[in-house]
Amino acid sequence: MTTPSTTAAAATGLAGVRALSHVALEVSDLEASIAFYEAVLGFEIFQDSRMGVGQPNVKGVIAGLGFELAQSPTPRQGAADRRSPCSLGIPCLSFTVADAAGVFARLKAGGWVDAAAPTEFKGAKFFFAFDPDGHPFELIEFPKGIETLADIRLRNR
Repeated sequence: MTTPSTTAAAATGLAGVRALSHVALEVSDLEASIAFYEAVLGFEIFQDSRMGVGQPNVKGVIAGLGFELAQSPTPRQGAADRRSPCSLGIPCLSFTVADAAGVFARLKAGGWVDAAAPTEFKGAKFFFAFDPDGHPFELIEFPKGIETLADIRLRNR
C-alpha cells in the first residue's frame, strides 16, 4: 500500500529536494553494528565495501530507507557517554512499528532498551533504543491510519 509520504514528491525549496535519499552513520565497530542493525531493524545489505579501498562501509535498506554504516577512521567516545535521545545534531532516527509494546518487550529482553516502558503521547506510543555506539533511535507506533510523521500533516489538511 502506498501512502502519501511514500510517493514521489514534487521538488521543494531552493535545492529542489524530492525525497530523503539515505541516512549514514559512522560507527566504531562495523561488524558489531551490522549484526545489531540486521537483528533489531532488519537491515538488508545490498553493497558491501568492507574489503575495498577507502573507508570500509556497507549500504542497504531498513524498511525502504537507504541506510549506510561506515567504519569510523578515528576512535570515538564510548557508547555510554552518548546514550541520550536529546543531543545536538541528529538526535535520533525514527522507525514506525505496528506494536510498540511487543517490540519494546523483545528489545528489553535483548538488553537494547533502558526505559521502563514506552511513552504515550497523543495516541502514539514510542521509546528509544541504542545501537552498539550509543546512537539513539526511536521506535514509534502511530494511531491507526498513520505511518509516518508526514502523514499527520497530510491528514490534517
